Amino acid sequence: MEASTLKTWIREHDVLLLLIIYAFGVFVRLAPKLEVDSHLPVFLGDVWYRICMSQYILDFHALPVPDIRYLPYGDVPLWYPPLSMVFFAGLSVVSGFDLPTVMTRIIPFIEAATPIPFYFLAREWYDRGVARLAVLLLAVTPSFILYSAIADPQVFTLMAIPVVLVYLSRQQYGYSKRAAIATGILLGITFMTHLSYFIVVGLMIMYVLARKVDRRPVRNEIRFTLISLGISLLISAWWWLPDMLFYWWIFIITTSTLLQTFGSHLTSYGAPFMLLGFLGFGYVLVDRLSYVNDRSVRNMPHMVALALLFSVVCGIFMGKTVTVPVVAILALLFGIVAVMAAKLSKVSAALTALASAGIIAVIGGYFAHNAGNAGAWTNTFVRVQTAFSSDAMALGTLCAVIAVFLLLAVAFSPLLDVTPEATPLFTLLSFVAVVGMTWFATPGAMGFGDTLETYARGTQPIAVAALLAIPTLFVYQLRGKVGKYIISHRYETFLVFWTIFMLYEVFSENILSIVKEYGLMWETTVRPLEGYRFYIFLAQPFSLLGALLITEIRKHRTAYGTGFLVFIACLGYLSLQGAVMPDYDMDFKITNSGVLIEDYHAAVWYRENSLLSDRIVADYYTGQMFSGVCAGRSLIGGLFPLRNIDFNEYIKAPAQVQDDIYTLYSTDDLALTYALLDRYGITHIYISDNMVSRGWLGAYQYSHFGVPVDWGKFFSSGAFEIVYQDTSNPYNKVYILSVVQPQTI
Repeated sequence: MEASTLKTWIREHDVLLLLIIYAFGVFVRLAPKLEVDSHLPVFLGDVWYRICMSQYILDFHALPVPDIRYLPYGDVPLWYPPLSMVFFAGLSVVSGFDLPTVMTRIIPFIEAATPIPFYFLAREWYDRGVARLAVLLLAVTPSFILYSAIADPQVFTLMAIPVVLVYLSRQQYGYSKRAAIATGILLGITFMTHLSYFIVVGLMIMYVLARKVDRRPVRNEIRFTLISLGISLLISAWWWLPDMLFYWWIFIITTSTLLQTFGSHLTSYGAPFMLLGFLGFGYVLVDRLSYVNDRSVRNMPHMVALALLFSVVCGIFMGKTVTVPVVAILALLFGIVAVMAAKLSKVSAALTALASAGIIAVIGGYFAHNAGNAGAWTNTFVRVQTAFSSDAMALGTLCAVIAVFLLLAVAFSPLLDVTPEATPLFTLLSFVAVVGMTWFATPGAMGFGDTLETYARGTQPIAVAALLAIPTLFVYQLRGKVGKYIISHRYETFLVFWTIFMLYEVFSENILSIVKEYGLMWETTVRPLEGYRFYIFLAQPFSLLGALLITEIRKHRTAYGTGFLVFIACLGYLSLQGAVMPDYDMDFKITNSGVLIEDYHAAVWYRENSLLSDRIVADYYTGQMFSGVCAGRSLIGGLFPLRNIDFNEYIKAPAQVQDDIYTLYSTDDLALTYALLDRYGITHIYISDNMVSRGWLGAYQYSHFGVPVDWGKFFSSGAFEIVYQDTSNPYNKVYILSVVQPQTI
């Protein structure tokens, strides 16, 4: 190949860009870890569980069956996919490094490649420009970096998703048996690597459904999906079939991420990137569902149904006083009503506005009434105070205020074609006016300035951004200044489905909390995955949506200027309010192992000086570390209880084991202490300054960081004997104590 031809090929295939992204990925994941000991892998306890299973393979040349995590409670089949742990063990053998060093020094070179396959998906579906933006956004999203830097096998799924979607989408041009078989093999490997395989399954089904919704032929796609999934299940059948693991995953294994707040989701994901993703989602959603770009379409029923559906969702959030989604959805409703009035019918738009207001007020009032505060929505769109004499008065006022807000969209609609750039300003002014009217009509309300100030604190500027940005999208779509540049409509429906699927996975616990179904947070069929752990899967559609949004609005100067200024203003406002922007702080996040090197050295000593039948207890993170070093011999698993199984009562109850560990450390009752030791077969106790000050139990009785220890019981009662101590670090003295049987005291 000639030099000029090679240069052209490199430029056309963005090889330099992808190499830079890979180099950046290696640097941002590896550099912080080089500053700390290689035996302190990131992300607290989770990585140690994977190390534990791999260490078992190295020690015994067999899979850890039954599952090491649940040994104190009964025999649980190995439900965790085995291929990743075999891979980690193989890397340890080949490299000569121990497993913690493999995780911190070798795996980052693999994880750094995670964004790259996504480039080829974006390029396949759109063009080089979109692909470049999408892969850049994905590679620099803070949560994507963090959760693909914790030696988690789900990064393989992340790399498999774009490949599967590329070949699935190519079936529209003709069925390929070879591609179906190859994809089936890839899916089989994915299944054997991580249970996020089921995300790929869901996406394949949704792709077929999206094609069907778009009234396109799906015969090839269905055939491809069935063959691929069938091959993947056959490849992995030796593992999941004998113990009927599908039954265990659905009905027995449980997990929960303990309900993060909406604000913590925002900052944990990376506020600018989540904001951009939501704006892109709003753009594609409106473009796909409301048909505002095509003036020949008069799809009034569709837009009415969309508005009423959003009203139901808004009412649920309002009844739970969740501000940001309420204001964002109301801004979206404002835009829909304005477009309906400008394009279709002012009468229908006004009726839709009134119906939406009634639905929001009734549903919001229902949830608020159940909570005992139907007279107050103190943190939502309007400040309806408890000073109102009756629930009916509060409900009526709420309905009237929302109706006025939405009817203002009808009044402003003639201005859309004349001065569309003013529409966001009209939205903001109408919002301020409605808040002002509510404040004026409310006896004993706080000052008007204080009322407005409540919307400018913490994460609530996102709501203000919605009031400006969402109507802006409607405006430019209505005029066709942006929509006419849409590169391809073929994948919009699937992008909507993909995003909703991942948003539910991330926010499912918040949704269940809103409807007061807290028990369902432990039901795999309702909340199958792990919330914020799956930011990295949400980052894929969000990055593509953000890239599409940027690509579209940059082609119209006014839209680009307005959108850019709004985005920068929102980021600046968030920064002024103290939000961490852009929430990187990778030096801390990628080195936060939860344990110190003295703790690790103690675990190494314990491995060499204990029996396979011994079991040590510590806080959650330190206990996981001991289990990783020793391939077991530690009390873990209690934070993830089981359901519908005939084991002891302690593993069935959420956090009961953790409560017992808290009692074990804190009580001065020796009889109770011995009962707990006997209950779980504990032979050794671990205590360190790090555990006492920063350890986490996950107990209901004591949810704080730090573990309260009854020092007299452990060091003066004669019930325990110090078998290991390290006081070389005055800030982290560590002790391992063995249990002295009562009859020998």
